[in-house]
Amino acid sequence: VNAWTESGQLEVMENEVRSFVAHVSVTDEDTGLSGMVRCQVTDSRFTLEEMYRKRYKIVTTTMLDREKEDLIKVNIQYQDQGIPSLSDSLQITIHVLDQNDNPPIFLKIKICIIIIH
Repeated sequence: VNAWTESGQLEVMENEVRSFVAHVSVTDEDTGLSGMVRCQVTDSRFTLEEMYRKRYKIVTTTMLDREKEDLIKVNIQYQDQGIPSLSDSLQITIHVLDQNDNPPIFLKIKICIIIIH
């Protein structure tokens, strides 16, 4: 998994759909069907798009909200096509970055009026 960020962490900006999260490469030294690998992400807010053979990019499928969830743990599952089929998984943590999308608000407004006669 390659983040391509300065921090080295997997990061994505909130409120954006189809945002790039990371590159994922899967290797299997076997030949034939045993060397063919399928991958999937278990969280519907993300998808894996195949770029090249055994190379994918993780992108968002929906808008994320940092104020609701700033860290998201996602499982990537991969399985070869051999008989018997072998599989494994990897858990990654994605940091949701904040946008300035919430205006400041007053929690309580207290008005004091003094009338002098």
